[in-house]
Order: sequence, then C-alpha cells, then structure tokens
Amino acid sequence: MSGAIDESALQAGLRDIRLPGEAVGGWLAEMSATVALACILVLVVGGVLWLLSERRAKPRLRTLQDELASLEQLPEDRQCTALLHLLKRHAPEKFAALGQSLYQPNSGLRAADLRAELLRHA
Repeated sequence: MSGAIDESALQAGLRDIRLPGEAVGGWLAEMSATVALACILVLVVGGVLWLLSERRAKPRLRTLQDELASLEQLPEDRQCTALLHLLKRHAPEKFAALGQSLYQPNSGLRAADLRAELLRHA
C-alpha cells in the first residue's frame, strides 16, 4: 500500500488548513458575506410567512336562487332531500309543519312543490 494515507494523518493534515489572518478583503469581506447571508435568510423567511399568511378569496355567498339552480341536475329523490334541507334552513316553520309526513313511504312530496314553497319564503 504505497502512497496510502491513514485516517489519523489525513485528519491531522486537515486541521492545519486555515485561512491567513489577513486574507483578501479582510473584515470587510467577512461583513459583506454576513450581510448577504442575512439578506437571503430574511427573503426566505419573509417568503414563507407571506405564503402562509396569504388571504384566500372569500367564496361568494350563494343565494337561494343559486342553490335551487344547482339542484336541477339531481335525480328527483336527491332533489327532494336537498330541498328539505333548504326548507329547514330558510323556512323552519314550514318544515316543522311537514312533521311526520316526511317519514311516510308515499308522502306525496314532490321536488316541484318543495321548490315552490321555498320560492314563496325567499
């Protein structure tokens, strides 16, 4: 093993590597490097905080008309369920009047009737 360096000799050689006390630029170069690193750190931290605190656009409040229009594409039974939820929110007295008839198998509730009732209370 000619030319091989053992680990202790390598570490001893690395410890001796030092910059001269009077390197080019001196303390001005060190201060410039410190300021540059500080500026980069400030930009990174500021960017992360900006991303985390960015305000999200508030969703537009949906009107009853918008909600009714979005229900048109649903099947009849799902429309009735969604319309009953809207009726409970917008006209709780009418929803309470329906009472036990909601639980009857053939209650006769139709989406068109519920929609008309909601439009009367809107």
